[in-house]
Parts: sequence; C-alpha cells; structure tokens
Amino acid sequence: MMGMKRGSNGYTLIELAVVVAIAAAIAAVILPMAIQEIKKAKISTARDEVKQLTAAVAKFWSDTGKWPNRTDPTGDVNVYVLYTGADDGPDPDQIPDNWPIDDTGNTWLEAVIDGKALNISKFLIGNPFDFPKWGGPYLATAEEEISLDPWGHSYLIQVQEKENGNLRAIFVISAGPDGIIQTPRLQPIGSFSVQGDDIALLIR
Repeated sequence: MMGMKRGSNGYTLIELAVVVAIAAAIAAVILPMAIQEIKKAKISTARDEVKQLTAAVAKFWSDTGKWPNRTDPTGDVNVYVLYTGADDGPDPDQIPDNWPIDDTGNTWLEAVIDGKALNISKFLIGNPFDFPKWGGPYLATAEEEISLDPWGHSYLIQVQEKENGNLRAIFVISAGPDGIIQTPRLQPIGSFSVQGDDIALLIR
C-alpha cells in the first residue's frame, strides 16, 4: 500500500491543506474585527483632537476677549474659517492641501475663495497680529503644526460670528471617515446640527 506523500518538512499535503484552511477561517473572522477596531480608534482620535481645538479656541477668547477671526485686533471680522495642517502661504485664493470635499454647496470653500480662511497657527500657536493679552500657544504642539485628522484632512473651525446681523454657531469639525464635509458652515446657535459622519463640537 502506498504511503501518503509528505512535504519536505514532514507534513502530508492533506495536513498542510487543513492548516491553511484553519488559518484562512481565523483570518476571515479576525480581519474584519481588526478593521472595525481601527475605524473606532480613528474616530476616537478625531473626537479627542476636536476637543483639543475647541478648548484652544475657547481659551483664546477667554484671554483676548475676541474670537480668532480678524487680522486686526481692533478691526472688523475678516476671517471666517481656520484650518489645520500645512500653512500654504500668502495666496488667499489657494485651496489648502488636504481640504476636505465640500458637500454643503461650498459654504466652507467659499471662505477660501473669498480670502477669509487662515491656518490656525496665526492665532492659536503664534500671535503675528499682536492680540493684547494673548496667552498662547494654546495647543500642546506649540511650534509644530497640529495634525490632520486621522483620514488625512484638515480640521476646520467656523469662526464667523454673525451673518446679516444674526449670531452663528462657532464650532470645530472633521469631515469624518468619508472625507466629505456635510455640515453647513453657517448655522443658528440654537439649532446647530451635525450631518453625515462629520465629527464636530460646538464652542458657542
């Protein structure tokens, strides 16, 4: 009677096939669980960083008595959105790298187009506009750029106080896992809501 054919390591081909099948079955169970845990970890990180940015903006306001939304401390509001990540330079019309896709009718992108979007470093890390009583830096990253969100997009901060005389919500937002921001920028304070899988926190 012929013996079963064995591989060079002494295992039969059937035994090897069983091991491979078991490994594949284990991977089929564990891999989706691992992917889900990674997704949860990224969402948790984004929420924590949104809280850090919220606290930084609130402290800026507490120290200076103003929101970080003007390049002249005694002048009118001329900054509507702050963003994290690289400071793309002096060109106000240049869309910053890593800007999320805007699915709100371009209510966020308009701030860039209108020259009213600045990097957070101008207010929360440094004080190039000489705000009196500025007590920063307000972020633990100090001279470093705060990170992008876990999906590689800028966090955005809505800092336009009013629209047509009506108060608007001030808040920090990440576009979330899909990288598409669906939460409108200008919202009444009393009816603020977050859309899609965006991750946001109201400051005022």
